[in-house]
Amino acid sequence: LKLAHGFLDRDSVRLFVDGVRWNQGEDFQIKARTGLVVPLRPWSTGTTKALVVVRYWFLPVSVPSRRDLRPMGKPPRRDPVTGKISADQSTFEENLWRSGNLEVRGSKTIQVSSGNRREMTVDQNLRLTIMGQLTDDISVRAFLSDDNLPVIPEGNTEELRDIDKVLVEMRAKNWAATLGDFVAVRSGSSYGNYRRKLQGFTLEAHPGQTDFEVLAGSPRGLYRTLQIRGQEANQGPYYLAGSGGGENLFLVAGSEKVTLDGVVLTRGADRDYTIDYVRGSVTFTYRRLITAESTIVVEYEQGEGPYGRTVVGGGGGARFQLPGLDLPGSLHARIIKEQDDPHRLRTGELAPADEAILAAAGDDVFLAVASGVMPTETGQGLYDEVLESGKTIYVYNSTGGDFNLSLFHVGTGIGDYALDFLTETGQKVFVHKGQGNGNYMIGRPLDRPQMQSIATLSSTLGDTGTTHLKAEWNFGNLDLNQLSDLDNEDNQSQAGRISGHVEPQEFGLGELSLGTFSLDGFWEKSDEGFKPFQVYKNVFDYDRWGLSDRARRFGFLDEKDQETGASASWKMGSDRRKLEITGDWGNLVHGDNLKADQLSGQAVWALSGGSGFHREQAATAADSVDPLDITRTSRLHQIRWNLGPVEPDVRYQFQSWQDGAITSGRAAGFRLEETGFGLKSTPGGMMDWRASFNRGVADS
Repeated sequence: LKLAHGFLDRDSVRLFVDGVRWNQGEDFQIKARTGLVVPLRPWSTGTTKALVVVRYWFLPVSVPSRRDLRPMGKPPRRDPVTGKISADQSTFEENLWRSGNLEVRGSKTIQVSSGNRREMTVDQNLRLTIMGQLTDDISVRAFLSDDNLPVIPEGNTEELRDIDKVLVEMRAKNWAATLGDFVAVRSGSSYGNYRRKLQGFTLEAHPGQTDFEVLAGSPRGLYRTLQIRGQEANQGPYYLAGSGGGENLFLVAGSEKVTLDGVVLTRGADRDYTIDYVRGSVTFTYRRLITAESTIVVEYEQGEGPYGRTVVGGGGGARFQLPGLDLPGSLHARIIKEQDDPHRLRTGELAPADEAILAAAGDDVFLAVASGVMPTETGQGLYDEVLESGKTIYVYNSTGGDFNLSLFHVGTGIGDYALDFLTETGQKVFVHKGQGNGNYMIGRPLDRPQMQSIATLSSTLGDTGTTHLKAEWNFGNLDLNQLSDLDNEDNQSQAGRISGHVEPQEFGLGELSLGTFSLDGFWEKSDEGFKPFQVYKNVFDYDRWGLSDRARRFGFLDEKDQETGASASWKMGSDRRKLEITGDWGNLVHGDNLKADQLSGQAVWALSGGSGFHREQAATAADSVDPLDITRTSRLHQIRWNLGPVEPDVRYQFQSWQDGAITSGRAAGFRLEETGFGLKSTPGGMMDWRASFNRGVADS
């Protein structure tokens, strides 16, 4: 209740509601300076309005709501003809920072250390912060930190301060620019989104009804992802390189994006998770309980990569109004390109022989391997060359051989050598096992310089908050070996998506309302080999199709994919008299032979003290080549009724899963059926109690 005056005498306030006096502090509070009465209970318990009478004393003084401690600077006055600054304002722009609108602060530390058993060392530290207004329209925020200490910031706080960082941000009404170390984010599409931590420059401008963006820089690391299920009652650490965690990964600080069950989390010991950037591990806090059903997706950047890499990008768009229709729209185009520089190998240079090997390897990683056999002086090596069944192999010689070998791990059942033992000096000794019987191969893998670009065209018709139609098409180019002209026929690929939403529309018969109806639908398709810069579909997105195991196979996400879906909702009534029915339908075509369908429906109702929840889900999948015949069914029905002091309920749950992809021809799966009923007291009784009975049947 806003009174007519402010600056009240708090002790003088007397408040009466329908003739009954209310007590200050128990029934209401008073904000004396603004003259505001805040009730602590409803004004009236009935449907009629209450009569409120307030008596109070106030101070009849005129106090302004705003008072400036110092006069604000005036903008420069320019001659309308010559455009020159007037004489009395000629020094305004030069002395703007002197008015206190720009704050500069920092520190410089130099430390000299010496001792009788060590040489003299000099450590330095520089921290500089600039923040404020450059002009009336342009603000600046700049950080400069330089430490020669090999320290990586800890990922246990929401705000992350890098040890070595240069950042300059300038913002105005219609544009914003960033220079230095920053996280570049480009969103607004499905397949063309981009997120990397860069050293570079970005500019975004929004003049009038148009948009422009420019991006250039160098990524701090290589993009990687981890997609796993959680472990029951295990909050972590979950190692990003696998289950070991014995090696240091050195992740790029602040580059990670952690998603749990489809929800993007916030870093911090008092938030959702903490991260060890050296060990490469993620630990979840008590706010996010991890179970065996939890889905964890982590996107991060690791190391620097074998080659110097650059990123360039740009885009533009416009917002418009369809002629003759009160319907807004937009059109936007964007292109982003990441590319390795073959002439900027971080560890040395490529020899002419190495370039020749890469040119002949194409996209095959097993062909991009240089010779791993290194001849030595007689008796100075570890291996001897032996001819076995017409094939040259190398055998360890404890007394000294003529060759040393360089081997690399290729995976179980792919290589022909295996680790045998370690010598006293810690050298690894390998033994020949035969083709396909080992996990190591002789050779020196050569890193292939790669290039990836995605051009995105997107358009929107209608307000995205209401009824609208969105469409996008992406043109991708992925070259896995820039030094080779082989295997380039599959570099180009495309992906597109069309989606629409119809906001809830009310319909009826005459004056009889039949509720509201809303509709959503989409169609999306991606070619084989299309690889977005960020994860769009992860392996867990295929769980609802019954393909949770199939999606974990190597190369599954790189196959072509087409999905169509629609959902509808009908709502009638509200609160204690309502009916809500929703339905979802989906169709999936993946690869060359896999097809799947899913259908689900859900109903929620309430009537005269009763309420119910009903859900039916079914999914099937089949493959014309690979043995696959999956059927999933799920049902849940629950009814409650409020009968005064007690509330009975009845429950029924059914789940079944069957998969025919078993080589023996027998199907594997499970069936779970559970029925139960219960009785509990309603709130407000003398005591709370509940009794229930459940009966379940499970087959596996």
